[in-house]
Amino acid sequence: MFATLQSGFAAGQLITVSYDPFGFSNTQMLIEDVSFSDQHDGVNYWYTVTGVIGPYDTTWVQFFGNLFKK
Repeated sequence: MFATLQSGFAAGQLITVSYDPFGFSNTQMLIEDVSFSDQHDGVNYWYTVTGVIGPYDTTWVQFFGNLFKK
């Protein structure tokens, strides 16, 4: 989960994340949820993005493709 001032994120979107403290280097994440609020400073909308790391043994495309085969 991270907070940003950048808009345009949507649930179901794939994003590439690089964040050294967690060891993410060009890691593909699927956005699970996006919410926004101006509570941080009362002026700007801050977007809170929740993402999940994909399957460890395949790509997201293959993962969802296999779900539809069954």
